[in-house]
Amino acid sequence: MNKRMRLVLVVVLSLIVLAAGVVVGCGDDKEKDLVKCTFKLSQYLRGATGDFDHATVNQAAEGAGDGGVNTMFMAMTLTNLPKGTRYDNLTAAQKDAVQAAAAAFFDSVQAAIDADGGPTTTNPAYVTLAGLQGMTWFGLWADPFSPFHNRPVQAFFKVLPDPAGRGSKVEYLDKKAKAAYGGKEYAQITAEQRATLDAELTAFLAEMEKDVAAANAAAVAAGTAEISKPEHAAAFAAAMAAYFAVLGGGGTSAEAEAAFTAELVANWPADYAAMAGAGQAAMMAEVMASEAFAVLKGPAVAPNGTYAAEAWKTDVSAPNNVHPVQAFKRWMVKPALIGLMGMGLLIQVSTAEFSFTITNPNDYLVGIESIDLNVSCNANGFGYYPARDVDAAKMALHDTVWVPAKSSIELHLTVPIKTLDMLTWLIVGAGFDSTTAGTYASDVWSRMKAGTAVWDVTLVTSQSSPEGQNIPDATYTLKWTPS
Repeated sequence: MNKRMRLVLVVVLSLIVLAAGVVVGCGDDKEKDLVKCTFKLSQYLRGATGDFDHATVNQAAEGAGDGGVNTMFMAMTLTNLPKGTRYDNLTAAQKDAVQAAAAAFFDSVQAAIDADGGPTTTNPAYVTLAGLQGMTWFGLWADPFSPFHNRPVQAFFKVLPDPAGRGSKVEYLDKKAKAAYGGKEYAQITAEQRATLDAELTAFLAEMEKDVAAANAAAVAAGTAEISKPEHAAAFAAAMAAYFAVLGGGGTSAEAEAAFTAELVANWPADYAAMAGAGQAAMMAEVMASEAFAVLKGPAVAPNGTYAAEAWKTDVSAPNNVHPVQAFKRWMVKPALIGLMGMGLLIQVSTAEFSFTITNPNDYLVGIESIDLNVSCNANGFGYYPARDVDAAKMALHDTVWVPAKSSIELHLTVPIKTLDMLTWLIVGAGFDSTTAGTYASDVWSRMKAGTAVWDVTLVTSQSSPEGQNIPDATYTLKWTPS
């Protein structure tokens, strides 16, 4: 082998040795196993909130009283209207009759003020407002077209005010507890005391059912007695003929009764009005004597009828000097709107910003490819239900967040907190009824607004390295406790 060939061979061998050294060196620099980043919840900030509060109620009540007055005097004046008739659908003559009745009522209100030297508890406006919620309860279960027809208990809790959105049953028990146990709420009294109130509520609801049955029986008895009078003999005979025609033709008793009434309404309106008037008067006497009517009248549960009546008296009196008609229209509507404040749950919305310090312990860049965030708060529905974690907000982030090697970054996530979401997750996910779900959701909302909410924050992340290592479900459970 000549010298030139030996030189080439030496160079080639040297390159081979060098390449081997490089390969070995690369093996020594292999990426270390991926270690998941650490997350620290460093800050929580609450954003602005949207509420259905008293200011909103006051705005909503403006102008609504006219419609309420028209509806009330339409029901009182035109007793033979088909169910569901609206004031706008009345004839001109019918509208004149309604307005004449309303004018006569307000004239009597003013006359009483003049005679008494101011508004008093015997004023027709005061008396009407005091009994308005009881009348609404009566109308709900007595109206055959109402979803609460013959469901007095459900109608009672529908009418009973729920200004905090905690559920009207909660409000009722709170008022009873405060009255019986030195101002303590239901959640603050002993188990034995709660059992006592629960038993009293059960007895009250059972008595309500009996009172309604008695009212229905009184209406039937009085109506039957009236239509059986000699002056209604022709009408009664025609109605009974219609009744037996349906029954004898294979119809049910309910269909026969409907035919009886239809005959009177169509062909004997004066006789029907007399029968219906006698039945309604007897029914109302029983209703107004019931315990449920007394509860809705107040003042045991506010804002009730007496609350509205007292507010009317205050508005009309000096120094407010609101016109008595305008004050009546306002307080005819406002208690219902206050009772609907519980529906504010459906529009309550806020934002929350959670700041996280993310630290990468690795010697290389790490990508946080996805973050699933869940925010919950442990709540007990103001003490009325067992404590449980209530999901308050959720977020899915799928934009990669890069964390440099051996470094930390701050990540700020802003999430919406909506009671409508909480209700959905509690009803659909956990299977609670709407009342229980609403109480839990309202509790969380109240804690958030008061700054006392303890947030449990869960993050499920997917993390990866430049060379393809991956931790698909790196999970963190963090807590924010207000200072």
